[in-house]
Amino acid sequence: MEDTEPELSPPAPSDQNSPSPITPPLGVISEAVGELGPVIDAEVAQRACREVLQQVKLHQVDGDVADLTNGEAEPDKEAEPETELPLSVPVKPPADDPEGPAPGSVKSARRRQRHNPSKQSWLLRLFESKLFDVSMAISYLHSSKEPGVQAYIGNRLFSFAHDDVDFYLPQLLNMYIHMDEDVGDAIKPYVVHRCRQSISFSLRCAWLLGAYSSDMHISTQRHSRGTKLRKLILSDELKPSGSRARRDPLTLTPFCPLAASTGEHSLSPSKRTHQRSKSDATVSISLSSNLKRTASNPKVESSQDEVVEPVDMYWKCDLANPHTTHCLSNGQIMISCIGDPSGNGKGGFVLLDGETFELVGNWEHPGEAAPFGYDFWYQPRHNVMISTEWGAPKALANGFNPAHVKEGLYGSSIHVWDWTTHRKLQTLDLGEEGAIPLEIRFLHDPDATEGYVGCALNSVVFRFYKTSKGDWAAEKVINIPSKKVEGWVLPEMPGLITDILISLDDRYLYFSNWLHGDIRQYDITDRRNPRLVGQVFLGGSIVSDGPVRVLEDSENQQQPRPCFIQGRRVPGGPQMLQLSLDGRRLYVTTSLYSGWDKQFYPDMAKEGSVMMQIDVDSVDGGLSVNENFLVDFGKEPGGPSLAHELRYPGGDCTSDIWL
Repeated sequence: MEDTEPELSPPAPSDQNSPSPITPPLGVISEAVGELGPVIDAEVAQRACREVLQQVKLHQVDGDVADLTNGEAEPDKEAEPETELPLSVPVKPPADDPEGPAPGSVKSARRRQRHNPSKQSWLLRLFESKLFDVSMAISYLHSSKEPGVQAYIGNRLFSFAHDDVDFYLPQLLNMYIHMDEDVGDAIKPYVVHRCRQSISFSLRCAWLLGAYSSDMHISTQRHSRGTKLRKLILSDELKPSGSRARRDPLTLTPFCPLAASTGEHSLSPSKRTHQRSKSDATVSISLSSNLKRTASNPKVESSQDEVVEPVDMYWKCDLANPHTTHCLSNGQIMISCIGDPSGNGKGGFVLLDGETFELVGNWEHPGEAAPFGYDFWYQPRHNVMISTEWGAPKALANGFNPAHVKEGLYGSSIHVWDWTTHRKLQTLDLGEEGAIPLEIRFLHDPDATEGYVGCALNSVVFRFYKTSKGDWAAEKVINIPSKKVEGWVLPEMPGLITDILISLDDRYLYFSNWLHGDIRQYDITDRRNPRLVGQVFLGGSIVSDGPVRVLEDSENQQQPRPCFIQGRRVPGGPQMLQLSLDGRRLYVTTSLYSGWDKQFYPDMAKEGSVMMQIDVDSVDGGLSVNENFLVDFGKEPGGPSLAHELRYPGGDCTSDIWL
């Protein structure tokens, strides 16, 4: 997911009807919507561009200028055979050709354009006008062979908004690798400058350069300039530093104590000790998340932060995109990762020293990483850990493309690991119905050998369990049917289950349908036959006043009305969930990941997300919106922001693991 993320801790509201156990403040980790403004002042960049143009003019007394009158040749001129817009030194005929180029040739056409200052002024006026945007700049950079044009556009890149340029980053880096040196020289200063300012931008460049450079894995001293630039980006030389460096932190706030707890965990089964952990402790796949130890850890000075840089993770573990975090009984911290440094899928795990926060290395054995990674959960009593899959970061980073599923860039399996030996024992293929298995939850009972995993793409929940033979299996227990719609990008809209959790007493399962816009509560007393007991709609893509019309719904539900809380229309759909320790308040945020937010809920991406509270009937089941609670992240300083993960500092339903 992009900017420095504010942390909020709104207190959990008290229940007015009856007292409830004291609940620690709920921490929220969010993702800012906009990029930082250009680090080079726009006026300075514009002045540099004008200087380049002035130099070009001085060299153009005899220069060539193409016609810019709507791309058509002037009536008294012969049509030109190419659309190039030269701005540099004129093309001269070879010394052995005193007659000059033959009529009708490209050079002949260029000569007919000489000494035409009116055409030259057209080009300069276009480049300096408000109409000249990034798409035009990329087009001219690609089509022109003139160093003057290339130099001008290379300088002009600094004056465009970061978001606008980032959209064309694949094209820019492709041109840097495959076009001539003049184009590369024009592009490189901008890329290097942005890399010095943003770790997120650096990682995206490293992915793309690795993907586009055919010699990246060849052991040779003579690499292409694409591979050389990638190595430069991943070195310390371009590491962002100083007060202007932009961080995209994966914040672990706070570290979880390893001792057994009392007080707020009184609802937990008796005679248990447990491992406090932190799952998904960030906007999970911010495109190059740092790992940050904060002042809430008592072993760290209050004024000191320690950061595990992505570069360290790249070189030591060959992993990137950290996601789920759990604390281990030996004091280490284990973090699942989604990909490798080139943006390919890779489901590996890194270990950090819980005292020094030093990067220890990989948890898994060499060569045994899963094809994709995302979430994981372990049960020490049964010597097992199970991990899930999302997809390749380079495929999912900028939004969802259904074609990538067919191309094998998204996962559909869960992986069973030996917790003691770190060996992968089994892979359970969930098939097409189980595409994109995201969040996984064991039951909290440490003796239990079963749990649930939510599969996003087809909105299916699988129950996984240990068989009598000692291996593991999975079965479908919940299926949310897709709705046939019109006015949407596809003819059918899935619910898109993006988060699930289990109450601490193992009685209720909750999950969110991010696209349909509802949260569901299931009684799982009968583990194989969950029973729907509560449902509430909070926005989504099928609201009654939106552009999407539901044509067929096998559940026969009316399109929900939009949700308003305290006068604010809820943007997006319900996404990440967190349940209070007494099981009576469910908190929900609306942002999934910025690349997908912008694709499915562009208004939320611009206005910021919200956090809401759902009142839960924990006796008979039932959900209702608390109309008096709303945290609007659109009003955050430096925002609007996209709030994602919710955490109780002392542990919660999605992080406590009982030993």
